[in-house]
Amino acid sequence: MIPSEGNEINISKHMLLDTLSMSKKLQSAGFKPKQVEVQIEMYKDLFLSHVVTKQDLLQMEERTSQKFDKIDERFAKIDERFAKIDERFAKIDERFAKIDERFDKIDERFDKNDEKFARIDERFSRIDERFAEVNEKIEKSKNSILTWIIPFLTGQTVFLFGMGFKLFILK
Repeated sequence: MIPSEGNEINISKHMLLDTLSMSKKLQSAGFKPKQVEVQIEMYKDLFLSHVVTKQDLLQMEERTSQKFDKIDERFAKIDERFAKIDERFAKIDERFAKIDERFDKIDERFDKNDEKFARIDERFSRIDERFAEVNEKIEKSKNSILTWIIPFLTGQTVFLFGMGFKLFILK
């Protein structure tokens, strides 16, 4: 069928394929009517196979929307996983806080024990000072006693020796 006036293929509301104009141009170039018809039909088929319709766009939008919905679902699942991980970290943080509290209490005990040991060290220092004083007094007393006893014993020995000598001689 050779296009005639008003024989236009409606591709969309905004785009028309003017087959009549094409037919006139092909015939003026020397094409026979059957060749014109085949050429226009081939061009129409080629053109229509590459034209995107509103329906095509709506279908593409729907498929894209479905894919984005799937992606959103996957992100929601990932967000849930991260929320669970965050919960786990929060629990771990709570445990560490409790452990820190325990260590703080242990540190307090050690501080108290350190204070007790410091007081005990002070007592031992005072006892050591007293022992040093007693040792000094004993040393002084020993020296004093020795300075008194040695002459006394020497005198006693001399006396006894002298008495024994007198007794020996008197016998």
